[in-house]
Amino acid sequence: MKHLLFVAGFGGPPLDFGLPRVKALGKLHVLYSDTLAKSKIEAIGRHADVQLARPFGSEAELEQHILEAIDSYRIDAVLTLDEFSIGPVSRSAHERGLRGAGPHIHLARNKWAMRNAFEAAGVRNPRFRRVRNLHDLKTAAVDLRLPAVLKPTEGAASIGHTILRTGDNLQTVWEHGSTFLHTLATERTVGAIEGFSEPEFILEEFIEASTASWYDDATFGDLVSVEGLVVRGVYHPIAVTSKYPLAPPFTEVGQITPCVLPLAKQLPIVDFARRAVDAQQLDTCATHTEMKLQANGELCMVESAARTPGALMTRQILEVFGVDMIDLLSRALLGETIDVPPLQYQPVHGAAGPVAIISLTPGGEPWRHYPRINKALDLRGYLNPTVEFEIAWGSDYEDGEPVKPYDPKLGTPNYIANVFLKAPTVELLIEAQQVLMNQSEHIFAAQSWKPAKALKTT
Repeated sequence: MKHLLFVAGFGGPPLDFGLPRVKALGKLHVLYSDTLAKSKIEAIGRHADVQLARPFGSEAELEQHILEAIDSYRIDAVLTLDEFSIGPVSRSAHERGLRGAGPHIHLARNKWAMRNAFEAAGVRNPRFRRVRNLHDLKTAAVDLRLPAVLKPTEGAASIGHTILRTGDNLQTVWEHGSTFLHTLATERTVGAIEGFSEPEFILEEFIEASTASWYDDATFGDLVSVEGLVVRGVYHPIAVTSKYPLAPPFTEVGQITPCVLPLAKQLPIVDFARRAVDAQQLDTCATHTEMKLQANGELCMVESAARTPGALMTRQILEVFGVDMIDLLSRALLGETIDVPPLQYQPVHGAAGPVAIISLTPGGEPWRHYPRINKALDLRGYLNPTVEFEIAWGSDYEDGEPVKPYDPKLGTPNYIANVFLKAPTVELLIEAQQVLMNQSEHIFAAQSWKPAKALKTT
């Protein structure tokens, strides 16, 4: 029997979806932080053959735990679906001669190194500067066109992003940004990230995006992604994902599978993704490559990660195309010869996609009221009866807790819930997604949690 080590972290697909696919291939060992959310630890308990709860305060300590587990349990493959764990996992696998993203993982993890790799390969980038202190920020703000985006170089999920505008107090921007990362590092909210303990950022000019030459409908956003696999250095694009306009500043709220663009417009997107992934010199891993659509059919790279897409996107691809990215990745890491399918664009089973519920209106305004969470929420009265739905609640929420106000710095941790939708057609999927996006405040308020009434005694 094969032994697989799965490193669970803050991000990635739901563990109840991901872990069974890995466990199907052998004995499943799961290593995780003692600060991991309770709901994730409970999911690990449902699926792991061996649970390895370990305290760690740095990436180096996590790597040491991974190496010890590899040696102690004779691990055949180590993997993670979490952005914040991919560096230690890849470096540990490489040190022990196991398959993984390889020695160039920093080109897919550190945004400064990534931007430089893209630039050297001729992949269209926004102009950018490295920011390690207030002086760097002042210099970059002069060199670049404002507004610009200040991002942690080791960040992900839109966490800690700040829009820098003309006239902003740069000292305040630096202090707020570095303090926020210090807090994340101290509390280990998303893991032990080296770049959070000693804050480092990248300042990027805004990408001038436009959907005019791509979509005929303003419903869709200017961000698209390509999900794929690299197997022994060869890139295999699997699917293009359409997305809705982002919540400010850069939080995703919904995706659509299959991509609503015609194949002729998907092909240049895939080619652009291939050039970016090739520039990162990866060995064996999943990839999630994001880019902005621009006028006249142009594209500009946002980033490319060496992992499966987060949230529910791997499930979308499985439901619609019958392609199991987690199974393929796990088999590739075990050294099996796998048959990666070509680019998928014709759905086998209808359409699927999530809606992330956040406490903002589609116009970016805060909700007027913050109702209490009711995990018995019923959406059947709002959706077409042919549409199936499942609700995955945010790990911070329990029944009866009030919805939290939206925090632009938090990114995806703002998610109150992710509602996964399946529909017979892409048109019905989009209709259902629009209902939830436009009416979520009303739906949550109408079904707000109420305490049980005490029984009267006589």
